[in-house]
Amino acid sequence: MLGFLLRLRFILLLFRLLLVPLLAFSLALLVFILIGWSLYLLVVAKTLANIPENPYLYGLLLLLELVLASLILYYSVVYINRIRKKYLDKTGGKE
Repeated sequence: MLGFLLRLRFILLLFRLLLVPLLAFSLALLVFILIGWSLYLLVVAKTLANIPENPYLYGLLLLLELVLASLILYYSVVYINRIRKKYLDKTGGKE
């Protein structure tokens, strides 16, 4: 019985020290991503609404916004893959 209680206490300690901060960080990251995505969509919608007013200016601005967003997404994927390759090479290619 004592061994079970000690194992249960260890599991609760792991839960408190590892899983709760991980879940809190994941939730905060999700909130920041949703806020950023909604602000980006607001900027694109306002640019689209202003295209009839001045198509030469706002058309190029819309193109610039889309290219910039796609470059940020591309380079973030490249950066994540570099990190994954660095740590997967240390483990011998096993996940």
